[in-house]
Amino acid sequence: MRQIFQVVFCICSVLCAAAAFFLGVFLGFFYALIGAGAALIFLLLTLLMKHGNPFRREEEEPHPDFMNTDEENERIRAAAQNELGQTAADAQAEVQTAAAEPDLIEGNDEKK
Repeated sequence: MRQIFQVVFCICSVLCAAAAFFLGVFLGFFYALIGAGAALIFLLLTLLMKHGNPFRREEEEPHPDFMNTDEENERIRAAAQNELGQTAADAQAEVQTAAAEPDLIEGNDEKK
């Protein structure tokens, strides 16, 4: 659909530019500016259809926050772990292993 609009706006831009020339020759400079302005608007619409909206902001990825509920934070953490290729079960097993073996925890220099 965007390609159809791109072609239509491009044709309108060329027609307005041609009309601006003839308006300028027969009616005067001011009328040529109106036609050139219309051609410029259609040119900008053509470029908008080609490249998309340049002013659209990229959506931020959600991150755990103290303002979220615990359920929302867990869902966000699970989604982040899934993006890393780590399943929730793997993450839970990793936490349990670290809790079961105190020497794996950083800063714990106790020897048994």
